[in-house]
Amino acid sequence: MDQDLFVDSIGEISVSNGVVFIDLMSTSATEKDAENRPLSEFRKRLVMPLNTFLGAYGAMDNVITQLVDRGVVTRRETAKD
Repeated sequence: MDQDLFVDSIGEISVSNGVVFIDLMSTSATEKDAENRPLSEFRKRLVMPLNTFLGAYGAMDNVITQLVDRGVVTRRETAKD
């Protein structure tokens, strides 16, 4: 049986020998920082070939474009050097 995995954020993304490694993070229910804010903790690592990563990026970019077109989100302006 498949299980859903909820993640709050993406940690590190690295590439080695054509393989992409994405660390999936979530907010800790128990661990806090010095200011009593919840810390992020590692949950799972997603590993995929580079061409699969690029395909996923393209698919997500298409969804973002649809959300922008519907007015659900807006794109941030990127800083120009």
